[in-house]
Amino acid sequence: MIITTHEGIEFTQIRRYGTDCFVHIIDLTKVVLKIRNGFMSVTDAVSISGAQLGFNAGGWGLWKNKSLPNEYLIIEGRVVSAQSYDLRPCLHISKAGNLEFLNRPNFSTSWNVVGFDRIIAAGGVYNTRINDNASNPRTIYGKDVTGRLVILVCDGRLPEQKGLTFKEGWEVMKEFDVTDCGNADGGYSSAAVNTALAPALLNKSYLGEVPPRRVVYQVLINAKKTGNTSPPPLPPEPPKQVVKIIDATVRYEVDGVMHTQVLK
Repeated sequence: MIITTHEGIEFTQIRRYGTDCFVHIIDLTKVVLKIRNGFMSVTDAVSISGAQLGFNAGGWGLWKNKSLPNEYLIIEGRVVSAQSYDLRPCLHISKAGNLEFLNRPNFSTSWNVVGFDRIIAAGGVYNTRINDNASNPRTIYGKDVTGRLVILVCDGRLPEQKGLTFKEGWEVMKEFDVTDCGNADGGYSSAAVNTALAPALLNKSYLGEVPPRRVVYQVLINAKKTGNTSPPPLPPEPPKQVVKIIDATVRYEVDGVMHTQVLK
């Protein structure tokens, strides 16, 4: 069952191939996507930023300078990493929320760019050049037929959680009408947070590393405000008025006879 956790954000948890899969479908025209650069766990990044959702993305550790991501990284037009290890591909997310999978970004015009170690599928066709059949926890970013962002995070490396191969990950993504998708950092780095569901990670693969692993950058989603549905605040109580009778005349009628009384 797919539920709506925020405006523009749908979520479902399913079990496929002996693995728990956490899938978010995000309409980028109704939310604000932010990328936070710097080593931190996804849970901490969500907590500090006040975001509603958080995910890991690109990997790190292949360069001599291990603080750099392995792939291209551009944040709101600012180029953080102009290099990509082994010419790895990337996803461009425009200001308008359009998604485009690329081999190389335009460093002059790109808005937000995150990288992958490989493209899993393009144009609805699986990448048959992939010969890695290992099952692992994974984070996969995809685009569905309507242009929405689909993020799959799955468990693995646990007795009751097999993890997914790349082909199995693609089969799961196809269930959500995904046409293109790329493989982000996986293993113990895989992380998904949705504060409407839990303050901690949804996936449990991080149990292999406690506390959850810090990652080189985090993708954060802020839901746009939909208006205050709480009752409006009560108006302030008017100041109390003290009335003191100094001198008054009261006239009243009893059985047709008028009476006058002076109050002092």
